[in-house]
Amino acid sequence: MIRYPILFEDLWLIAIDKPAGVLSHPNLKGPSHPCAFEGSYDMEERRFCTLHAPFPFLWLVHRLDRDTSGVLVAAKQ
Repeated sequence: MIRYPILFEDLWLIAIDKPAGVLSHPNLKGPSHPCAFEGSYDMEERRFCTLHAPFPFLWLVHRLDRDTSGVLVAAKQ
């Protein structure tokens, strides 16, 4: 479910180490690139659907540009 190192996780949040060259979420207008989280992305609901995880949905708390590395935080449900 998580592709990159987990820096922090509790019942409500997960923080990962996003490398440069990875999208925070899919970009339908541009070429396909890997995303920070696995699973399908619902553009209407603005959430990742992670069917194989103990939590079914992830919402990004913020975004980082594709070429920017850093901590990416998502809320869990």
